Amino acid sequence: MAYEFNRSNQQRITAAASPISDLPFTLACWFNTQNDAVSQCLLQVGDFATTQRCTLFARGDQVGDPLRLQVQGSTGTATVFTSTGWTANTWNHACGTGKITDSFPFQEFAVYLNAGGKNTVATNIGAPSSAWSSTSIGVQYSNGGINAGTYCDGLIAEAGIWNEALTDDEIASLAKGMTCNLVRPQSLVFYAPLIRDLQDVKGGLTLTNNNTATVADHTRVYQ
Repeated sequence: MAYEFNRSNQQRITAAASPISDLPFTLACWFNTQNDAVSQCLLQVGDFATTQRCTLFARGDQVGDPLRLQVQGSTGTATVFTSTGWTANTWNHACGTGKITDSFPFQEFAVYLNAGGKNTVATNIGAPSSAWSSTSIGVQYSNGGINAGTYCDGLIAEAGIWNEALTDDEIASLAKGMTCNLVRPQSLVFYAPLIRDLQDVKGGLTLTNNNTATVADHTRVYQ
């Protein structure tokens, strides 16, 4: 069973802690949205009192319905879109990564849709100047409040966060249905399968169901 979010009811899942604090990282989840006309936040970590955060969006308000990874640091912002778009009313896999490189500008970010449509951007956004202290599923937080235009309107499942940037092959394994705990498990720091029980089975963060997101059919996965 997945969790279904109703945009008009402002449903979301949150934790008052973040499993990561800086690059490198991977954010991933499955999503199935009925609304392809608005921007929807899938998964986010950061310091929600400021704008410093990393966020995966399903951008139904953009031509072609791409995914967007946006990462905001102390000195800049990295934004990258997939080259392909997602389909409403079906399960899609979303993934975004950030890593430190050996050459200028020393930071690289990538976003994937169903392990394809990959796009990257190399830019230096600086190290976070404040601690990443929160996690959210289903909405974006910014400057201490909620960005009301980013509520999810659909289902999310298999949310995972790693403290390393996964490879293309590892991301392809996730998109084929492998559960997060089977893909580089030594670097997995947050895993919410969102199957009935609402819990982070890897990092132990306490998750709160705000406004009662409901249990629904889960995407097919294998362990």
